[in-house]
Amino acid sequence: MSLNFLFIPQSLEKQIVKALLPFIKLSRKKLNKLRNADPHKALNELAEHLGLNDYTKLCKIVVENNLLDGEDWYKNFVQQMKKFLG
Repeated sequence: MSLNFLFIPQSLEKQIVKALLPFIKLSRKKLNKLRNADPHKALNELAEHLGLNDYTKLCKIVVENNLLDGEDWYKNFVQQMKKFLG
C-alpha cells in the first residue's frame, strides 16, 4: 500500500467560493464581504442566495460545471482518484 498526499493551497471551501464568485451576480460590497468571510459561512450564504437549502449542492454544482478544472491541485486530485479507482 502506498500513501499519496495532495496539497490544496487553501481550504477546499475557500477554493469553491473563489471559483463561484465570478459567476454570481452580487454587489461589489457583498462580493468583498464573501471573499473575506469564513469560507464555510460564505458557502452557506452563497447557497442561500441561489435558493439552495444545502451548500453541499453548491459544491456539486462547482464540480459538475468544471469550475475547478483550471486549478493545478484539482487536476492532480482528479488524476490521483482515477489511479485509485482504476
